[in-house]
Amino acid sequence: MAKAYQAVLFDMDGTLFDTERMSFEAWEEVERVYGVHVPGELILRFTGSAVPRAAEILREGLAGQVDGPGQPTVDQMMSEHGRAWRKMRASQPVPLKGDDLPGLLTALKSRGLKLAVASSSQRPFVEENLRRAGIFSYFDALVGGGDIANGKPAPDIYLAAAKKLKCAPEACLVVEDSVTGAKSGRAAGMDVAFIPDLVPADDYVTSECTVLEKIDQVANLIG
Repeated sequence: MAKAYQAVLFDMDGTLFDTERMSFEAWEEVERVYGVHVPGELILRFTGSAVPRAAEILREGLAGQVDGPGQPTVDQMMSEHGRAWRKMRASQPVPLKGDDLPGLLTALKSRGLKLAVASSSQRPFVEENLRRAGIFSYFDALVGGGDIANGKPAPDIYLAAAKKLKCAPEACLVVEDSVTGAKSGRAAGMDVAFIPDLVPADDYVTSECTVLEKIDQVANLIG
């Protein structure tokens, strides 16, 4: 059912950009460098999480293979992943999600909605990606993982975005592709539109969020 929201808050990776598959490729590079395999199911567990939480999940999932004598540290692996990912992003265009994302953003702005990006990535990196894609000017606010105390699934990042836009949480619609991000939006007291990317909608998502097939359908939720 359509609702009269005042703002739409977007996650970035996997939501605005088709980048999660690139992240998987970067973990393959980490394996080549350090010889430690990071299983796909483990990567999916921390998809959408801020770096500290992702590192924590890696330590748990790779216990006995990292941080010991003669073993790579999780910090080294995270750093190598970031280097490989940045190299890939610099060498190839990152495709936008949906059939016409600029058209969607234009339509939302024309209806008087405020737009923000709330990403676990660092804010300068978020801004760089939005500028390269030609969609930076659509957004009224950006919040990155380094701007808040607690990353997703805590509500901090979405509450910070709403505060920047001067909108009440209940007047905001969150657009996410990860369960971690969906939990963050719901914890902030916001409605969540969930568009599955690498992570399918689970029982939590189907009960707490509106599940869409693609990002273009977000406009249908705005009254």
